Amino acid sequence: MRRIFHTVLAAVFFTAAASAFAQTIDDNASTTSPGGQKIIGALYEGQVVPAGQTELSKSDIAGMKAGAGWGKLFQQLKLQGRYPEYKNLGQLISSRNRLERASRARSDSLQRTSRGATRPDKPSKPARIDKPLRIERVSRPMRPDRPAKPSRR
Repeated sequence: MRRIFHTVLAAVFFTAAASAFAQTIDDNASTTSPGGQKIIGALYEGQVVPAGQTELSKSDIAGMKAGAGWGKLFQQLKLQGRYPEYKNLGQLISSRNRLERASRARSDSLQRTSRGATRPDKPSKPARIDKPLRIERVSRPMRPDRPAKPSRR
C-alpha cells in the first residue's frame, strides 16, 4: 500500500514539474536575454493594431524573431502597419524609455519643484568647505647690487 502511494505521489510530482518546465520553455519571451525582453516589451507596448488584425502577444513577438534580427522583425511589423509613427526600432525603444522615465518621475509624489524644494528622502549636498587662507610669502630682502666685473682689456 505504501509503495503504491509513493509511486502515485512521484508520478504527480514529475507531471507537475514537467508541465511547469514546458510552460517556461513555451514562453519564448521569458527565455530571451534581458535586453531582448526590453525590446519585446517596447514592440508589444508600442504596437498599433490595424483593422482586421489581432494584437500580438509578447510570446508571439519573441517567436517571430526566430533567427532574424530585431531590426528585420521591426521592418516586417512596420510593413503590416503596426508602427506608423516610428522610422526604425531605435526610435521606438528611445520613445518607450522616455515614457518609462517620465512615468517614474510622475509617480514620485515628492519630486523636485520649480522653486528648488528637494525630496525628503534625498540627502542634501554637504556645505562647501572654504579653502584655507593662503599664507603670504615672506618678502625677501633685495639682493645687493653686484659689483661690476672688471673688464679684460
